[in-house]
Amino acid sequence: MTDHTEKVAIAIAAYNAAPTIARAVRSALAQPEVGACIVIDDASRDDTIAAARQADDGSGRLTIISQTKNQGPAAARNAALGLADCDWIGILDSDDFMLPGRVGHMLVSSADVDFIADDLMIVPEGSENESQAMFDAASAASAASNEFSLDLTTFVCRNISRPGQKRGELGFLKPLMRRSFLATNALRYDPALRLGEDYAFYVNALLAGARFRIVGPAGYVAVERPTSISARHSAEDLDALVAFDTHCLRNPRLTAAERDVLREHRAAVRQNAEFRHALQVRAERGLIAGLAYAARHPHSLPHMVEETLRARARSRQQNTSSRARFLIGGYVEKGLSTASSNGRAGT
Repeated sequence: MTDHTEKVAIAIAAYNAAPTIARAVRSALAQPEVGACIVIDDASRDDTIAAARQADDGSGRLTIISQTKNQGPAAARNAALGLADCDWIGILDSDDFMLPGRVGHMLVSSADVDFIADDLMIVPEGSENESQAMFDAASAASAASNEFSLDLTTFVCRNISRPGQKRGELGFLKPLMRRSFLATNALRYDPALRLGEDYAFYVNALLAGARFRIVGPAGYVAVERPTSISARHSAEDLDALVAFDTHCLRNPRLTAAERDVLREHRAAVRQNAEFRHALQVRAERGLIAGLAYAARHPHSLPHMVEETLRARARSRQQNTSSRARFLIGGYVEKGLSTASSNGRAGT
């Protein structure tokens, strides 16, 4: 059992988040163990700051910092890390929120770890009001993943997207992180990454020896939106992620299994990058130029064809409805998960 006097700082990087930031802030301040909620406004052009202020509960725990230049979520989170002075630091996306009791539940299992993450629940935009009922029903049926420790090989493997499957990369996890571990290892988010900054941060933490525990759902609700940053990334964003993997592969302390899975992840990201480059060339210089770019990358052609066919199939689908699901544990069906009984992250 952890010391119940330990406090958590919740960091929220926000950019043009006026419609959702108040909900995120309120959900953080409603957690008794939260000693600080730090909002870093990344030079928003809407009323994000005003909306965040409206969510203040008067406890003195809310801090709002406005950056004069948009620098991306990694730089914004680094600014929050520099201000946080609590025992633990947690990340909350500005369009997500936490259900009551999440932080306290996680701290109970945090005594011997550096990172602790719950199996977050992903709900389609528009279904947020149903989150508590779905969470309660699924938890009552023991639907969530069992507790397990996360190693580097499993983590990287579970960040390789699989064709035809809903995205379930463990880089989406939002753990509580022991501040002393971050300080001792000088861990910060890579500001060069505007996509996959969480993945890179967790890889660096695991390389530094972080004890990383996964527990069942505790109440993090991730809202799935087609307009999210991860849904509209650029080829250059993916190139930066390829460069990160390449840098990691130079680490002489990697095991053979770690090296293999990092290479596999890099290859998958590179294929996505080359497909995105082909689309950008087509948009800028026309179809022939796009096809010529694709022809110069024959190893990625099958992937490009598959992605094009999947995109066309999605565009023809009508009246499709998403279901709530757990990142690790699977879908929520009528309030219950269809996950397997052990719920472990597979490799």
